Amino acid sequence: MGTMMSELGLTSGCSPVLDLVFATTSSVIGARSFGADPDFIAALGREVVDGLLETGNMPVMKHIPGHGRATLDSHKERPIVDASRETLTATDFKPFVALRDTPWAMVAHVVYSAFDKELPASISPVMHDVIRNNMGYDGVLVSDCIFMESLRGTLPERVRQVLDAGFDIALHSHGTLAESEAAAKAASPLTAAAQKRIDAGKARLGTLKVDVRAAHAEVEDMFNSALVA
Repeated sequence: MGTMMSELGLTSGCSPVLDLVFATTSSVIGARSFGADPDFIAALGREVVDGLLETGNMPVMKHIPGHGRATLDSHKERPIVDASRETLTATDFKPFVALRDTPWAMVAHVVYSAFDKELPASISPVMHDVIRNNMGYDGVLVSDCIFMESLRGTLPERVRQVLDAGFDIALHSHGTLAESEAAAKAASPLTAAAQKRIDAGKARLGTLKVDVRAAHAEVEDMFNSALVA
């Protein structure tokens, strides 16, 4: 995936997804999850993180601290997870803690009522502290897209909610030029701490150790051979 993105001039695939999946998990996570075992997810997530870094792509683990127990799609509604602190720490949080050296992480628009009964993690100062202090994550924290309807208010208000909660970046991923301008005007310059985290992440990006086109040709040959077989 990293070599393909590099060939296309892309610099990040916003991966890996470290959310657990359960029978009740919203289909918005679905097959993007590696499964229900936190240790297995962490092991496969590590391969993705290291592979992306090696190919010069920025890994972004998501959706910290875990979207798996959410039964609703945060694009459309505000999910509430009522699991206890002990359960979340032992399961959902575990892959993110194991991969806390990942340079970037995307924050879920999910309410974790054991910590904050009202606000989604992405706009909750309480959850910001949980991620930074309890989970020990010191990389760049970017919100999930502010267009998602788990958040409320105008786009500029949503930008301010994310930044005022202490997170580094509010993600605005689509929309009109006017909407982009309004969101940008609501934002403030990157803090010195955020810029330091961004620079630290960039410093970890490696150079390609394989010839991209040769690697693609090899994979294509393997795929064609499998089809013939």
